[in-house]
Amino acid sequence: MQFHGEKRATTAADCGKLKQSDLHLPQMGTSEDRTLYVQNIPGTWDKWKLLNIFRRFGRIDNIKILKKHEDSLTCAFVYMMTVADANSVITATANNDGEIQLPELSKPLKIQFVKQKGDASSKTELLTAINKEAERMKRLVISGMIRKSIIYNDRLHRHAYLPVGKPLQIELVKPIAKFLHWPMLFYVITETHECEAENLIITNRDLDSNLVAHFKRAAQVTYVVENELLVAAPNKAGQVPLRCRVLEELNDKKIRIYALDLGQTLVVQMSDLKVISDYLASIPARAVPCTLYGITNPTSTFAQNASCLLESIDHLLILVVSFQGAIALVRAFSLNGSSEIAKILANKDLCDYKPPSKRRTYSRETLLFLREKQVQFFGQKLSIADLNREVAEAILLGH
Repeated sequence: MQFHGEKRATTAADCGKLKQSDLHLPQMGTSEDRTLYVQNIPGTWDKWKLLNIFRRFGRIDNIKILKKHEDSLTCAFVYMMTVADANSVITATANNDGEIQLPELSKPLKIQFVKQKGDASSKTELLTAINKEAERMKRLVISGMIRKSIIYNDRLHRHAYLPVGKPLQIELVKPIAKFLHWPMLFYVITETHECEAENLIITNRDLDSNLVAHFKRAAQVTYVVENELLVAAPNKAGQVPLRCRVLEELNDKKIRIYALDLGQTLVVQMSDLKVISDYLASIPARAVPCTLYGITNPTSTFAQNASCLLESIDHLLILVVSFQGAIALVRAFSLNGSSEIAKILANKDLCDYKPPSKRRTYSRETLLFLREKQVQFFGQKLSIADLNREVAEAILLGH
């Protein structure tokens, strides 16, 4: 993966406005002249983290993170676009002896040119690191062990989207016993799961068939990386393989995983795990975390009673009111819609419950019109907070 800087499209008309010196290409130099060797990188960092740091100094062509060291820190090669870009990094960090210190780092990032102009000892240390990495990669390629790990990222890998205000018949993930604390979290799976992946609508049946076909031909893993996404063998014959996230490696090659489409934590053998494709990893997880909306002042036995009540209902309907981060705040009903779970719990004095009030939706044009009227009326510049308050008051007065 390469990170290229923006390029400005130049037309024939533009060239007439440029000076002759502007038409010369920047000095690219050899690869070694514009490559930086970076040490003391936390093992949890990825190339995007480094990109956000080094893009402040210049344009980046590529980033290669090397194997972790024994102290859990690692190193990387940062390939800058030009010699000038590489020099800007070295110049910016010169006053700190080529180091970048951040609050989250146990040791500062140490930066130097790959083509080191310094003393012999530092040059030897760098060459040793490069040679060790080259030998390691050579061994992995020969043994066939090397593979690309897809690491879970909460910005990229999401659960399925639940539409707001639309009644949905769902399947409750049982048991809820693991989440008997406040706020009580439970997972649901929609019966008609549809999501968008790579501009295609994926249904439950499509996902199941893709998982079965992929698992038959996928390579078995011989090692795991924490938080990587994989596919696990089904629990029983005839069931669908499980997309999962690696939580931790236990003894005897047992792996603790979180099954994305079940909302459950399981322990499996490493031999039951296979690599996942980019396509399958991009499809949102079927299990969606939810909590009951409008619950306040829960008693110490609320979660236990609420979980028993939810699990006793064969068919549940939920209505999404809003979201709290990745968690859906929902109202839950029995299938006929006559009994709301939160009301039942409140009637048993297990909590207080306040249902959502009716909301009125205003068009964008109405809000912009009211904002303009407010600015004209007051004749002064308002802050965003003041403006929002004035617009809200204007809406109330208008109705």
